Amino acid sequence: MSRNSKRAPQGPNPGAPQGMPPGPNTQQNPFGMSFVVSTETVPLPSRGKYYPSDSPLHNVDEVQIKHLTAKEEDILGNEENIARGDVFDILIDNIMVDKRIKSRDLLEGDKTAILVASRITGYGSEYKIEDHCGNCNKRNEFTFDLEKCLEHKERELPSGVREENGIFRFNIKSKDLEVGIRVLNGADDAYLQEQKKRRLELNIPGSDTVDFLNMVVEDVNKVTDKASLNQLFEVLPISDVRKIKTTYSKIVPSADLVQEVECAGCGHKSERQVPFSVGFFWPELRVS
Repeated sequence: MSRNSKRAPQGPNPGAPQGMPPGPNTQQNPFGMSFVVSTETVPLPSRGKYYPSDSPLHNVDEVQIKHLTAKEEDILGNEENIARGDVFDILIDNIMVDKRIKSRDLLEGDKTAILVASRITGYGSEYKIEDHCGNCNKRNEFTFDLEKCLEHKERELPSGVREENGIFRFNIKSKDLEVGIRVLNGADDAYLQEQKKRRLELNIPGSDTVDFLNMVVEDVNKVTDKASLNQLFEVLPISDVRKIKTTYSKIVPSADLVQEVECAGCGHKSERQVPFSVGFFWPELRVS
């Protein structure tokens, strides 16, 4: 993540008419700081892959975001945004420099990287939480370095998986069927969450796993008919379902949220995942 802080020019405006009283554009800034919000460059874990050719993110390695200001403080503290569960999406839409880029179109890993970068610009890279230590059996402080989450690491495809035009193909055990899966974007994830919420509210029977398979699987043995695929997913053995899910988790580009951290009480080191919640942007809170 690189910094591109913008500074306002100092001194009188050379283009201002002589003898005219200073106006809002010619008066010297009395605070010694720019009135233009600074920006940051954020590397995308996806490197712009898996976006359609008409997307502003197609083959784009990095994006520009604005630093957090009082406006973003209001967004993060808005109870309606938090209750709806879209507070982070609204935040991303607000800080993107390129307004063509919307949170709903971002891959989940790229969204996470943008959130981590924005948190660093607002509060720094140190992120402390309080949690239970499995070694000393006490609640103690653990400190994450968020800069490490943005370090680019090339992912190798799992054995037996090949990529064809953004579709990842591999075989499952059932009749040696070949499955083609794609990477989901923010809109896909939002749809899955809405389906789950709707079933709970209306007490409609269904399966989160089948919904996920219907969304992520592009074809099986090149069959793309959704009705046929849904019938297959209803009877697919759990070992094959697990392989599809595991393969997906290994191919999806994402920020590296797992770090080795040390218990402040006993010094024991363990691997933990950076927790995401509203407290991520409120460092005075302790999140577990």
